[in-house]
Amino acid sequence: MKAIKVLVIIILLLAGLIFIAPLFMSETTSVQATKTIEASSVTVFRQVNSLKNWKNWSPFEADTTMINDFEGDQGLGTSRHWVGDKAGEGKMTIVESEPYTKITNKLEFSDSQGIGSWKFDQIGDSVVVDWSITIKDLK
Repeated sequence: MKAIKVLVIIILLLAGLIFIAPLFMSETTSVQATKTIEASSVTVFRQVNSLKNWKNWSPFEADTTMINDFEGDQGLGTSRHWVGDKAGEGKMTIVESEPYTKITNKLEFSDSQGIGSWKFDQIGDSVVVDWSITIKDLK
């Protein structure tokens, strides 16, 4: 009988955490990654600066139902609107493009928004890519 009481208390505590904890959690999420690539910063920058090139490497391309609509070719003001079963719906616009050193993207989703940042640092025959994204109003 004592074991059942303990089990019930544990279940109630877990349920409380599951339903109450999100009320106190931040609605802003940030992710960062750094990768060294054996290539020039020019080559890597061009892959990111043209949103049409993302099909060559973006994991979101795995959503075979995704439909893309592009505005512009590359650089500042270029945008991509997408709709897909797995990727959902969103829009990305390049709001800053400093050749071979930095790109900043504005991200808009149905119920949240964010900023993505890419920095490119040429070191010898390789480029160090620092990527970060911050999404606000994440629900």
